[in-house]
Amino acid sequence: MSAARIPESKGWFDTVKEKLNLDGISQKLNLSRDRLVEMGIYLLIGFLAGFLFKKYARALLVVVLSLIGLVILHQLGFITISVNWDKIQGLQPVVVPAGADAAGMWSVYWEWIKTNFAVVLSFSVGFFVGLKVG
Repeated sequence: MSAARIPESKGWFDTVKEKLNLDGISQKLNLSRDRLVEMGIYLLIGFLAGFLFKKYARALLVVVLSLIGLVILHQLGFITISVNWDKIQGLQPVVVPAGADAAGMWSVYWEWIKTNFAVVLSFSVGFFVGLKVG
């Protein structure tokens, strides 16, 4: 009698790897494998950000409303908030390029978005899917 061969079972990671076929996708989209991995990471980060934002939106709202309430109470003179300006002035300043204003910063941000469009799009898709799922 001959021994029956037992088929090798693949793990779930190997199955997912075969289904995704990153090399095939990267050739179709003319993207490098590293760029696809980067887009996947940003998709995951966006999903987590959207999911956590949806789950903890009420807590975030409570914190924001509490801070607004503290500022109003301070303005009305019911409480006193003091800031140790000596410690703050001892911190290292953030270097901003000369002549930078809000409009210039937005244009730099917009250029970054256009340069990294695929990454921004994958983060945005992940964020909105996370909001929907959360």
